[in-house]
Amino acid sequence: MNAILPAKTVLAVIAVICAALFFAGALRRNTLLPAVGFGLLVLSAVIIGGVYPAIIQQFVVKPNELVKETPYLTREIHSTRQAYGIAGVKVTPYSATSTEAPALLAKQVTALPDVRLMDPAVISQSFQQLQQVKSYYKFANVLSVDRYTLPGSKTPQDTLIGVRDMNGPPAGQANWINSHLVYTHGYGVVAAPTSGAQTDGDPAFTESDIPLPATCGCRRTARGCISGSRRRATRSSARARRNSTTRTRAPAASRIRPTPEAAACRSAPR
Repeated sequence: MNAILPAKTVLAVIAVICAALFFAGALRRNTLLPAVGFGLLVLSAVIIGGVYPAIIQQFVVKPNELVKETPYLTREIHSTRQAYGIAGVKVTPYSATSTEAPALLAKQVTALPDVRLMDPAVISQSFQQLQQVKSYYKFANVLSVDRYTLPGSKTPQDTLIGVRDMNGPPAGQANWINSHLVYTHGYGVVAAPTSGAQTDGDPAFTESDIPLPATCGCRRTARGCISGSRRRATRSSARARRNSTTRTRAPAASRIRPTPEAAACRSAPR
């Protein structure tokens, strides 16, 4: 919004200038001024109305979207509470006490790990912001849910599973070699229980970061790190090897090496 409103204001001023050029052209019986005004309006609409807001969204807002949008979300929540007549509601903390026997509570607590608090269709954005690590990795829009026995618990719990898949070469490096031979493999998984979160609201990851800590009990193999495009990339690699027997090979210094994460992934113990 901070980019769109100023852009619309500038476009309104430019539209007034263009209208003045049209009137001036009609009075002078000259088509040059209307043509200049029309070109100025079209160019301004593309650059100021389209390109500028997109750049602000991609490079300013998106990397830290929650912080940038917090003031607007706060105002929307306040307005919603006023509309429903609950703006004066106060939150009063209290100390929870139970009259149940400790032995009974211990039996009942085994059902708590199955209480799902994390929505796999919503929490994917948090996985993307906190565990993307590299710009050429991505997570699915809807994460998978599986059950694992986590450390400190004897009951299998619902666990969010997100595969750190390949999103393509980095910006400015999209060529045939990078797309088909280098940036073809994802790297590992990210996991978090659906029943809880950290104190700051972030998912309580049990599998995260690069390299991966072994706490989830997920069996990792070199094959498991390869993304869904493996078959296409393998065929492309085979074609490239066949073509290299009949064409001049590139110098060794110009060959692009696999990404460090992909190389470590391929050499992971089975």
